[in-house]
Amino acid sequence: MSRLLLAVLALAALGYLGYRQLYGAASPSEPVTAPTDRLQNVKAAARRIEAEQQQRADDALEKTGDPAVH
Repeated sequence: MSRLLLAVLALAALGYLGYRQLYGAASPSEPVTAPTDRLQNVKAAARRIEAEQQQRADDALEKTGDPAVH
């Protein structure tokens, strides 16, 4: 009986934490931003990452000494 009660309480706690994670308010240390602002931040980060990867690829290609690159 006690195992069943413990399992039910554990599932309830996990359910509460999951619900709070999905639908709860943002933490006080993190300011709430509009979804469009978040999307713009994600797009800017993606552009920055792609530019860095392209730069690394270009640097690696230059190191090979391929004359067609220049």
